[in-house]
Parts: sequence; C-alpha cells; structure tokens
Amino acid sequence: MILPGVIAGSIITFATLLQELSTTMLLFSARTRTVPIMIFGAVQDGRFGEASAFSVVLMIVVFLVVYLLNKFQGTKMLDSFKHGGGGG
Repeated sequence: MILPGVIAGSIITFATLLQELSTTMLLFSARTRTVPIMIFGAVQDGRFGEASAFSVVLMIVVFLVVYLLNKFQGTKMLDSFKHGGGGG
C-alpha cells in the first residue's frame, strides 16, 4: 500500500533535483566550478566524452555516499522498499 507513495515521492524528488543545475549556475563564481557546471559547459561545447566522464564520476560519488550511509545505518537499500515496514 505504501509503494505507490514511495514511487510518487521518488519521482517528485527526481524532478526537483533536475532543477539543481539552475541553482548551481546562479551560485557559482569564476573561482569555483562545480561538477554540474563542468558537465553543462562540456555539453555546450560539444565535448560529450568529457561530459560523460564527469557524469560517471558524479554518479560514482553519489552511489558511494548512499552506500556508506546505508552501511553506517545498518540497513540495506532493498529494506527501504519492503512492503509492511519489516517485522519478520
């Protein structure tokens, strides 16, 4: 019963995260370049290989952080999506 809510929340969160690039563009300066800005610049200049490499690095970092947080909490990622909240 809770799975549709989790899926809907995930979609809304993903849509919100897509707006992160515009926020980053407003906050960066000439001395600081974030990875999303580097990816955006590479795509604009037609350097798709470089943009892909930056994207892979960004995904690895995100997955590593999520994995370490789950490990620290002692839970598995799959346990977050089980129906009924556990108990046996």
